[in-house]
Amino acid sequence: MPKFTLKQRLAIALGGFLFFLGLTLLTTVFLFVLRVLDMETFLEPSLVKEALIAIGILDIAAGLLLLFLKPAY
Repeated sequence: MPKFTLKQRLAIALGGFLFFLGLTLLTTVFLFVLRVLDMETFLEPSLVKEALIAIGILDIAAGLLLLFLKPAY
């Protein structure tokens, strides 16, 4: 198993976060197009704020795990 440098770990964390965010946005747009979600219901300010906080917490947790966990070998 390869040993990653700090710069590589940050790149992996950023790439994973961008993939997650992109997949979430694509799924949301797909649900809007199919009219499963209503735009006014989804874009309430409190809901958007809570979603961004949740994504931020998950991003920080993933970054910390990548930075501080040692490889299992």
